[in-house]
Amino acid sequence: MTLRYPKTRDLGPSGSFSAPAWWTLILPEESKRHNLKRWMILSKEEEQLRLDMEIQRLKLRLSSLQSE
Repeated sequence: MTLRYPKTRDLGPSGSFSAPAWWTLILPEESKRHNLKRWMILSKEEEQLRLDMEIQRLKLRLSSLQSE
């Protein structure tokens, strides 16, 4: 795999690399699928942690209301 730098037109609004403009051109198809799958797994895990934290927060709130 050869690393190629993106052209200026491929840069995002803040001057950062915009993913669709360059990583899809550089990475082999299998690597793109692997990265997407990994990102989706991490995204689901993050959402699950967020929901767990929200549940704990609501349980604490409920217990404090019940004790009043």
